[in-house]
Amino acid sequence: MRPRVRRSGERGVALAMVLVAAVLVSITAAIALNVSGHRLHRAQMLQQHDTTYYVDEAGMQWAFIKLGKNLPPFNTPPGWGVNAVRTETVTIGSRSVTISVTRVANNTVPGRSNPQYSIRATSPF
Repeated sequence: MRPRVRRSGERGVALAMVLVAAVLVSITAAIALNVSGHRLHRAQMLQQHDTTYYVDEAGMQWAFIKLGKNLPPFNTPPGWGVNAVRTETVTIGSRSVTISVTRVANNTVPGRSNPQYSIRATSPF
């Protein structure tokens, strides 16, 4: 038996196959990295959204407590009329939240004042 002799046209086939395989692997890796990077970015954005929501919620609870105990700047002197706005910026952890309280109406029951408020909490993203 004689060893098989390669013809000159078959010599570059293996190299071409390796190059094609390398290109396909590179494209697959690039797509996988892009998808995983997008998922990580989306997860980070969701975490920031959740953090902002809970900081705003804590700020609103802070305003409720101050309104209930009639503490500044939300105490109700006679000069705080309807549609007047009072604001306060509170820092919770490393995040700050601005609380805006608007006196919407003053439902006066004989012998008792029952003001109504609109509370809004905003924090930078």
